[in-house]
Amino acid sequence: MSSEDQLYTEDVASLTGIDVATWRGYVARGQAPLPDGRDVMGPNVRPYWSRSAIERWRSGRRGPGRRQARCIYAFQPEGDATWYGDPTALPDGKHETAELMFNPADSRLRFAGKRLTVKLGALDKEPGIPALYVYTTVGNERVRATETVHELLFGEGRARPEPTD
Repeated sequence: MSSEDQLYTEDVASLTGIDVATWRGYVARGQAPLPDGRDVMGPNVRPYWSRSAIERWRSGRRGPGRRQARCIYAFQPEGDATWYGDPTALPDGKHETAELMFNPADSRLRFAGKRLTVKLGALDKEPGIPALYVYTTVGNERVRATETVHELLFGEGRARPEPTD
């Protein structure tokens, strides 16, 4: 990454028009991307972001102080041709795909131990984020799942049957 593409906290705040403390809060709460790296200068550690990561984050925002909901809205388990969730929520070219290993604490869940291909993007409508949720990291960005995807992955009645003797 060239030095002009490397943005420190103050640079990000200036570029986005957000106060430094607000930016730090966004990062801490998972509302902004995690740093791409850190420069260590003696006892000081300065996080930095790539310009492209900040531009991607900015493009997902709408209106002052609001951002579009960027989330996982569909997934496909490896070896299964079926997409779960709402795979047509965004047209091709308007979403990203990523691969995740789904390793929840409860190994009885239907998709536990599976590699999932996920579709994620900024939805125009509110995604219905559940009150109790988990998130994953895609690239350096914390991403939550829609309520539908969350229910498919963790919901009641989705567990594998217990083995019988």
